[in-house]
Amino acid sequence: MYDSNETYSSNPLSISIIIPTMGRKKEVIWTLESLYTLGFADGPNDFETIIIEQPLENGEYSFPNEEIGELKAKFPNLRWFHCNVANLPLARMVGLENCRGKSVLYLDD
Repeated sequence: MYDSNETYSSNPLSISIIIPTMGRKKEVIWTLESLYTLGFADGPNDFETIIIEQPLENGEYSFPNEEIGELKAKFPNLRWFHCNVANLPLARMVGLENCRGKSVLYLDD
């Protein structure tokens, strides 16, 4: 249903920000920039951002792997998952199943 080749420690963060998206590249980038500009009490290592990308009608994803890698390098604690189907409740559940924060915040891009 989803994929990620990453492993993370079990250390809990203060908050997990889960952002399901489908075909909204500019909005995702703007949202990430806004989140990391805001900052949090303990800095960028105190929260994680989880993007759950859903496929477009043609079955493809908006972000190529190279661009995902660039975003992960730019934004600390960014994690990226893909859903096999376009389904908002499922995308939110994928984020919830993979989050490490003590609290969860769902955002729309």
